[in-house]
Amino acid sequence: MLEQGTTAQNNPDSNMTYQNSSRNFGQFIEILNHVIDALGEFKNRYDKKFNISELSKYLRIPKADIDELTSLILNFQDKYETVFKNHCLKKRIVNHKIYLVAERISVKEVPPPENHSPIPKEITLTREHAKLLSDIIYTFQHVKRGKAFNLSSPDSGLLKNLKIMNDTHPYLFYHNSDGLIYPTELGLQLGNLLHSYNKSNKKIKNLVIKNTTIIFG
Repeated sequence: MLEQGTTAQNNPDSNMTYQNSSRNFGQFIEILNHVIDALGEFKNRYDKKFNISELSKYLRIPKADIDELTSLILNFQDKYETVFKNHCLKKRIVNHKIYLVAERISVKEVPPPENHSPIPKEITLTREHAKLLSDIIYTFQHVKRGKAFNLSSPDSGLLKNLKIMNDTHPYLFYHNSDGLIYPTELGLQLGNLLHSYNKSNKKIKNLVIKNTTIIFG
């Protein structure tokens, strides 16, 4: 803060420092927006690797700051996976002041048709299929926000994997009258448990959900 009796107008050095700080922050925000927009390339290409080193070189980010930038992005992700798992942030202006408010996400639930595949009492799931299901359920809840998948043209890696999972374990998914595909209640619960195990690096053990035992092979 400025000392009493001093103003930015009659203190050129202080005024210059403020302008430089404001300019540097503006440049940082611009770079961060570039990085976030570039992360959008992951859409429907989740099997690819994102070369942040090359992007940093293009944006002229010092090598010493690359780890800090990566940590910042992962910190954002962690907060949205935990604190804002079931909420989304929105901007509000009240009395000329800017606020962020958290609103609960309402995921539209579509009841499965009566003729969906019966749930067996015992399921064997390979480690690979467990990873696929975890990714599919995470995408359904946090990327698509409860919107159905469309398998009419499975042109992405995720949709191809979904088709494999639907063919192999049809009781984890169901189709509505428009041919769109949703996870069943069992699919949602199992996918969330698998994601939790993966995130904590815990070894997956056999699980029991309601009357169904899931064995991992």
